[in-house]
Amino acid sequence: MNRDIKSIKSVGYKNILGLIILLSFPVFAQQKQDAGKENYNFSIKQAIDYALGHKDSVLNARLDEKIAAQKMREITGLGLPQVNANAEFDQYFDKPITIVPGSFIHSPTDIAVSFLKTYSTTIGGSFSQLIFDGSYIVGLQAAKTYQQLSTYSTKRTAIDVIASVSKAYYGVVIGAKRIQALDINIEKLKKTYEDTKEMNKQGFVEQLDVQRLEVALNNLEVEKKNSANLISLTMYLLKFQMGMPIDADLSLTDSLPNSFPVPAVETVDYKTRIEYKLVNTQKELNLLDMKRNQFGYFPSLVGFGSLSRNTINDQIDFFGKWYYTGLWGLKLNVPIFDGFQKDARIQQTKLNDLKIQNSMFTLENGINLQVRQASLMYQNNYEALEIQKRNLNLAKEIAHVTTIKYQQGVGTNLELVNAEADLKTAEINYFSALYDLSVAQIDLQKAKGILY
Repeated sequence: MNRDIKSIKSVGYKNILGLIILLSFPVFAQQKQDAGKENYNFSIKQAIDYALGHKDSVLNARLDEKIAAQKMREITGLGLPQVNANAEFDQYFDKPITIVPGSFIHSPTDIAVSFLKTYSTTIGGSFSQLIFDGSYIVGLQAAKTYQQLSTYSTKRTAIDVIASVSKAYYGVVIGAKRIQALDINIEKLKKTYEDTKEMNKQGFVEQLDVQRLEVALNNLEVEKKNSANLISLTMYLLKFQMGMPIDADLSLTDSLPNSFPVPAVETVDYKTRIEYKLVNTQKELNLLDMKRNQFGYFPSLVGFGSLSRNTINDQIDFFGKWYYTGLWGLKLNVPIFDGFQKDARIQQTKLNDLKIQNSMFTLENGINLQVRQASLMYQNNYEALEIQKRNLNLAKEIAHVTTIKYQQGVGTNLELVNAEADLKTAEINYFSALYDLSVAQIDLQKAKGILY
């Protein structure tokens, strides 16, 4: 009997232990998952710095810079000494024959003989050194300019990323401010709703008044839910623009700017725009290409030399007698006529230069247009924000006075509902104007070439 009881207890303890482990497994798995989840608290500067270090477009642009640097090394290597070593082993299983005329050896017939040994081994080395080549010198200059072009391309990519991250960041911040304003309105309207319900129970107000407030309260709750979903989507967009995993926890620490610069007459400086620098660099590359083709008419001079030793035997013998052979020399190449190929290439570069000049004019005109547009949009949004700020203050004051009048019994329920609706509209317009002005400021900085 005691043995059976002990057996039952043993089985029971094992089942309980197994159940505890089974129930605890999801908790442990969740803790492990949460432990691997990254958490970030970023200001807008930190968000931009993260994006510049993780966004694929920026990373690839920096890799292009490194590729350009290696291309520079490759071209530089053409002007350095070229050294090679070689070894060769030959076996003639059928030797070539030389015919010796019979008259040469006083024989009535010609004789077929071979002067080669069966085995031949050669070990040696060679070198060459470019002494002068005008095209090579110009190629070095072009490689440096190409490297500079890659640097400018990286900066242009970074500017685009900064603008995208900044706009998404402000979108999330403004959305959070909108939620805060909705929470205040909901709490205030909820209190009025509860008070009105009590007044209805006591017979002071009609059921219609309660229903109107309930509808207004429900609309605010729906508005809050929609705003929260929009914030989530904007946060996903921000993480994507930053090159951050979508599932990472990201909190934003910066608030909206308290003030914005007063609109002013903007001046245009083309040199601050990265696109202008890119076109200028392309123009420089085209001129270097023309110069390289022009240098193709000049002679080139190369020095070379070689040293080898070889052994020749009728049997394999690497320890026999070795014979040395060495030489050095200079090779001068003087171009005389190439069928007008170089002239055709030079004419192509001249035509390309005309195309770049046309593009430069269009770019300058386009920069002027962008600055004027961005400046005008900034001015319009600046004035719109000032108007919406005044409207919001008025709407708050009207809602406050209407609430007091309603509580004191001298105002109607309809006036209160309308005042709350007007306040919500004023808040939406204010936050929209605030976001539009933030975006307009970013666009203006980008147009002026001072964003990064």
